[in-house]
Amino acid sequence: MHLYIFHNILAHLTLHACRYYLPGSLKAKLCVEGNAKMYAYCDAHGIPYDRCGKVIVAVDATEVPGLQEIYRRGQENGVAGLSWLSAAELRVVEPHCRGVAAVHCSSTGITDYKQVPLRMLQTLC
Repeated sequence: MHLYIFHNILAHLTLHACRYYLPGSLKAKLCVEGNAKMYAYCDAHGIPYDRCGKVIVAVDATEVPGLQEIYRRGQENGVAGLSWLSAAELRVVEPHCRGVAAVHCSSTGITDYKQVPLRMLQTLC
């Protein structure tokens, strides 16, 4: 399966939104909670982030079942900002991307994770 992932990476790391993990698993639960808590931590401590979102694209009909499974898992995991996109809707969200369908996760973002432990250290000292 070739699901192409498009999103703005810059020189930062992703705040994942957990759409891949097995529903009900500890990994899924902690990832969803961690996504919300990391945004809250960044807000509380002035650490910049970009909630840029992510699209996961099915480039042809053979990839749609796998994409539907990712969407289902994301919904069951309670991932915020998850939506199913048609090909036309995908072009609105990501104009340079083409596919037959996509999952858009607006709660995925990026931040400079080097700042997080530095801010924690500053808070402790």
